[in-house]
Amino acid sequence: EEETATTTTTTSTASTALRVIDVGTGGGFPGLPLAIAFPNAQFLLVDSVGKKLKAVEAIASQLNLNNVQTYHGRIEQLIHDNDDYEKRNFIRHRESYDLCLGRSVTALPRFCFWIQHLLKTTTTKNNNNNKKEDNDHDDDQEGKLIYIIGGEIEETILSRVDEEILLDDLLGCQDVVLSDKKALVLRASKVLEIAELSGETNHGKSNKKKKHVQNKKNKMTRRNNNNGPNRHDNNHNNGNVSLSLDDKRGQDDHHKHKKFDNFKRYDS
Repeated sequence: EEETATTTTTTSTASTALRVIDVGTGGGFPGLPLAIAFPNAQFLLVDSVGKKLKAVEAIASQLNLNNVQTYHGRIEQLIHDNDDYEKRNFIRHRESYDLCLGRSVTALPRFCFWIQHLLKTTTTKNNNNNKKEDNDHDDDQEGKLIYIIGGEIEETILSRVDEEILLDDLLGCQDVVLSDKKALVLRASKVLEIAELSGETNHGKSNKKKKHVQNKKNKMTRRNNNNGPNRHDNNHNNGNVSLSLDDKRGQDDHHKHKKFDNFKRYDS
């Protein structure tokens, strides 16, 4: 899956602009509205469904949003895959984003695992500035995750959240409850902590896939052995007797005749 730019940015401030990645953007929310509201920030909108991204690209083009790019593929591909192209992506995207957006894509710990290497850390910020910042400002230097989610949230997660904001409050709905959803704000360091709680591993999916492929090969091998030209011999070698159709008919006839062995005819 190649990364496609809806439009290109030619401003000299592009390298220092705020970088935002919207993971699982769908139809472009919240990435597109924010791109309109913050034209000086750079946005990468990610989704695995190509049709959705085509719609996003068309909208961005119609609105002349020069600060929007798209990536067609799963976020795991962008970061964790091992082929050469993805390695280049990993280096280019690693610890490069000031803000990551997510909207009920999956369970929060799993999402944190997927995006944990995208956000800038205090080390990244300090290296970019070529100086050591005061520890008091470390929290402000870290990249942040804003995750929109509804329902109950485990205490182990909530204890690591920096801010919890109801969407109704963001929309200014003081007297009417429109949604139970909230926006959770977490620093990069807290994202790393939650990622460890997820139980996910980088190679978990690839191992499952390899195991599935191997099981499929084993089934095909057994099927070929059973259906091959030496099936009858193989079954005898394995201690199983496989009878041909003629053999079975012979057995049935013998069984039928055996029933009448002791039959005696009496003349009237």
